[in-house]
Parts: sequence; C-alpha cells; structure tokens
Amino acid sequence: MKFSRVMSALASDLSLGEVEAAATSARMFANIIATKKQRQS
Repeated sequence: MKFSRVMSALASDLSLGEVEAAATSARMFANIIATKKQRQS
C-alpha cells in the first residue's frame, strides 16, 4: 500500500500501540454493527 505525502506525515508520529489500539477498536465496532444488522434481519 502506498501512502500519499499527507498521509505519511500524519502517521509518522504514531506508535505501534496506537495503531494496534485503533485496529482493535475498528474491529470491535464492525462486529457490533454486524451483530445489530443480523438481529434486525
């Protein structure tokens, strides 16, 4: 994946922990949304 200069500048000071926490949160919310959609069907 190739990042733009702007994206590279924004991400340059992120720690590994911050990236991992963001990925975990994104997965959690995706799971919550998927569960709600399944229950509505």
